[in-house]
Amino acid sequence: MYLGNLKIGQTYSLRQLLGYPFKATYKGRSMADLSISVIALSTATSDGYEPIPSNDWIEIERSHFSLDPGQTAETDILIKIPDDTAHLDKKYIVIIQPQSGAPRASGAGIVFGTALRCQLRLDIAALPPTPDEIRQLRRLRHGQSVGVVVSPERIFVNEIEAGKKIDVKKTFGDVIKIVNSSDFDVEAVIESADPAKFGMFAPSGYETAPDHKWLVPAKRKIKIQKNRIAEAPVTINIPSGPEHEGKSYYFAIAVTVKSPIREVNHLVRFFVDMK
Repeated sequence: MYLGNLKIGQTYSLRQLLGYPFKATYKGRSMADLSISVIALSTATSDGYEPIPSNDWIEIERSHFSLDPGQTAETDILIKIPDDTAHLDKKYIVIIQPQSGAPRASGAGIVFGTALRCQLRLDIAALPPTPDEIRQLRRLRHGQSVGVVVSPERIFVNEIEAGKKIDVKKTFGDVIKIVNSSDFDVEAVIESADPAKFGMFAPSGYETAPDHKWLVPAKRKIKIQKNRIAEAPVTINIPSGPEHEGKSYYFAIAVTVKSPIREVNHLVRFFVDMK
């Protein structure tokens, strides 16, 4: 997950920025406890993101759950940026890790506690917030401004034939929608993306596509006026070849929404089943 143009001295709600909560689905075979924790990295990443200075920057609204198989835990995550100019124009990274404990029932095939790691990347703005930006951020924080929602989170397509260009909207009726309910006009940048760069990996039964650029957005940039909805059509263009027969590929489209007070990255996942 990526959040950009964050202002020092401000608090951000992940639920309000993305339009949906942080989610973790438990896929064990019997009831278990799940916890969500904050983990700091020990070194900077190769692309220049430093470990977050303090885990106190991150507050998980609810961090412990008791879940049945298939049940999803949902919570909000607050990002609190200190009012310190030393953080201006900095890039930080932190890990949000949901982890299940040992299942409460034992038996053959039961797998003990498992964990997955979600990277949260934070880009701090180069300048402090203006009085008007502080006012708008307060409105957002107190629920008076909804923000921007990108949907759906997942798109499933099947019977795709290699060597043919497929318009996902025309063929399946599915399209990425960007709903701007904020008080600002925004710009959306739409790009095919390597899911691994966002800490996302192919689920069971799928493999990450050999080339993420086989998923092609019709437009790279879209400007959306406040209180408007825009569509971002996508085509699938997988080259011909017998190696694709019967494959199930995992793709992603990154939608980066930019406004005067925030920059948020949304990831729409595509599940593509080949003929």
